[in-house]
Amino acid sequence: MRQIAIKVVVALLLSVAPITIRAGEWFAPLTKGDMAWMGVNTTLLGVDWGQTRNIAFHPDDYHEFNPILGRHPSAGTVNTHFAAAIPLYWFSTWALPPREPHGYKRFINRETFSFCITIAEGANVANNARVGIGIRF
Repeated sequence: MRQIAIKVVVALLLSVAPITIRAGEWFAPLTKGDMAWMGVNTTLLGVDWGQTRNIAFHPDDYHEFNPILGRHPSAGTVNTHFAAAIPLYWFSTWALPPREPHGYKRFINRETFSFCITIAEGANVANNARVGIGIRF
């Protein structure tokens, strides 16, 4: 049920985005703030990658909650997932329009997207560390 709800929300956001964002705003040059967000999130994704590889090497001790990877992913599956996820994050950030200088007039922008990724990845990395999952490459 939760996966269906997530798919519905994503579909709604994707269907509304082209209407609310003018074509000239897509793929605007990245700002220093955008690059800072990208650096933080790439670091978090890298740590999550290492932690997930550790889960893959210890299937009797830990299990993965990401439904894309499955409960006990192989190291190869983990590597493929993150090798695709990191460039996809970079591309998505670049593709979204920048935040308007006078505030958050529109919800779908680079800063909001990066903030949501930071919260999700930060919580995931912190939870993994809390239960004792280290980083392994």
